[in-house]
Amino acid sequence: MPKSSAKPPHREIILGIDPGSLVTGWGLVEAAGNQLHHISHGTIITTAAIGLPLRLSRIHHGLRKVIERYQPSMVSLEKVFFSRNVQGSLKLGQARGVALLAAAERELGVAEYSAAEIKVAVVGYGQATKEQVQRMVNVLLGLRGAIRADAADALASAICHAHRRTFQNLVIRSLNGRVKATSWFPSHANLDVIAQIHGTLAQKIPGEIIVDVGGVGYQIFIPLNVFYQLPEINAPVSLQIHTHVREDALQLFGFRDFPEKQIFLLLIGVSGIGPKLAINILSGIPAEELARALREGDQPRLIAIPGVGRKLAERMIVELKDKLATLAPIGAESAKPEVGSQLMLDAVSALVNLGYKRPDAEKAVREVLKKGDHSLESVLKESLRLLSR
Repeated sequence: MPKSSAKPPHREIILGIDPGSLVTGWGLVEAAGNQLHHISHGTIITTAAIGLPLRLSRIHHGLRKVIERYQPSMVSLEKVFFSRNVQGSLKLGQARGVALLAAAERELGVAEYSAAEIKVAVVGYGQATKEQVQRMVNVLLGLRGAIRADAADALASAICHAHRRTFQNLVIRSLNGRVKATSWFPSHANLDVIAQIHGTLAQKIPGEIIVDVGGVGYQIFIPLNVFYQLPEINAPVSLQIHTHVREDALQLFGFRDFPEKQIFLLLIGVSGIGPKLAINILSGIPAEELARALREGDQPRLIAIPGVGRKLAERMIVELKDKLATLAPIGAESAKPEVGSQLMLDAVSALVNLGYKRPDAEKAVREVLKKGDHSLESVLKESLRLLSR
């Protein structure tokens, strides 16, 4: 029987820490592919009677013992937050510093996440209560019985990093054509942004779908015109994606092609239009017709779109008319098929998301394709070389 050539999933042991000057929680999770396994958890308990210096020493000693025993490769903890209680914040900061020191002594990587990011990763809601976090930690790790809040928060931090690691692995797999991604949000420099997704359609309802990619289900919000063109459940589906990042949520919005996504990006750049309203607008008018109405200043047609009033229509025309003039006509890509067109679309999409102008990206990719390169990785590398001249 031939041996399987599939590589075993990379395993990583993540130590989550919830620092506190009296009680410090810790929890260890092993991440293997998309699977999470609980290793251990506990607390380091001190008392105010012994004074802060000795408490910090005990916390440091306790964390060193945990690190030496379980040999984690990564430490994850919550970012510093500000409080009206200055003394309490200072003590928490000192306990946090001790945790960072314990990690640094073993040269471990350190990841830091806001409380909202951790809650979104574990519960799916940035304003979740501690009780909701504890329950979801139990569910995700298959634990039974009550977990002390400090240990649950530490495990939640480890889970958050494991989920971010899975997200990054999907980005790495982009060269295999499953998910195209890049990093380009200036205010979220460490965030990998999904730009295109290909997987199996797991669920669909008007305005929303779930796409299964390697066992991970992604909720994607879509305009109605995209919904009407979807295949049957369990069929392959491919969409252009915009990743919208907020402090308490990370949302994906899907489109049938890149020009439609461009229109969406222009819409959310207009004052008063958020992602949900932009999706509603594209549900009420085809992208090609919307582009024409904006170019021609057709205010009555815009007002006919649900959710768009006179003032918003005027603002859309003023802010987008000139910007649309610089874009290729909607539908132009599909009207001009060429050899390697899908590869060209993927490469151009990646370059545009990296910040290059579309005409320059198209020119560079065409030059590279003429040389006979046929993998996305080689096309992108050579195109970037041309663009950097």
